[in-house]
Amino acid sequence: MIDVIGDKQLCDLTKVDFIGAFSIIQRVSANHGKSSKEKRTIREIVDATDFDEQKNKARVHAQLKKAGASQGNIEVAEHQENIARLRVNTVYRHMQDTQRVLRYMETLGYLSENFMENVMWSKRELERLEILQEDNSRKIWGDELPKLFRTPVFQGQIADVGDPMFWAPIIAVLHGLREEEVLQLSLDDIRVENGIDYFDIKVGARWQRLKSKAATRRLSLHTSLIALGFLDLVAMRRREGEDRLFPHLTRGKTEKPCLRTSPKISHASARPTMSMKSASTSTVSARSSMSNRSRPAPIVSCAIFSWGTRWRR
Repeated sequence: MIDVIGDKQLCDLTKVDFIGAFSIIQRVSANHGKSSKEKRTIREIVDATDFDEQKNKARVHAQLKKAGASQGNIEVAEHQENIARLRVNTVYRHMQDTQRVLRYMETLGYLSENFMENVMWSKRELERLEILQEDNSRKIWGDELPKLFRTPVFQGQIADVGDPMFWAPIIAVLHGLREEEVLQLSLDDIRVENGIDYFDIKVGARWQRLKSKAATRRLSLHTSLIALGFLDLVAMRRREGEDRLFPHLTRGKTEKPCLRTSPKISHASARPTMSMKSASTSTVSARSSMSNRSRPAPIVSCAIFSWGTRWRR
């Protein structure tokens, strides 16, 4: 909030400060704060984001107009150039937090009034904004999933048999694990009891995180995963003296292990040609497409065919 309003004394604050602050906060890009290299102020970021968005829309409009496109197609193309901003509920939470502080200052006598009064959205206004907000919830891969598993990375065209780009989506689909649950797996999380191999999903180390208490669970390994040589990968990591299944992953700013899908990283030619993290589907949404574990999963049959003999070469 200081970055938007400025480092003012309490006695110098006015309602106009908070009206202006939240008009800016609503326009902050959705990915703000996720880069450790970002040094600009929020105002500078918002101005740059607005400029880029309008520039891209103008470019697309000019190109399609010249090509003789219909007004409808032009509007759709311009809409696709919109840069995602903070969600309504995120902005509202900032409003609530700010109001709590101002109320406390008013109670202590440092402020004569709560400047968030009439700045906070009413329940009706909040509902209206939520209705108007574009739905960016994750969609399941659905019919697109077989296309993903026919991309090069799932057809044996990678150098590292332990590549998480291959294993993470398959584990997510077959077992319903979240992305971070897969990527932070330690060898101790892969156990066997009474002849049954299973994932023991828990917080077993300082660097592991779970979304909730209910996320602690045990899941038997799918037969398709075993057929792909997953247990051979586990054995290989143990021989290498590694503690984690995917030991070479780096962590993002949120401390979650990152599955990088950029085409610029190593062995790029082996990466999926489809985006694994588009606006509507992602590696995370693959867990919603999980198959019934009581039968083989046809969606990974092509991967099994390509990888079935890799461990024995």
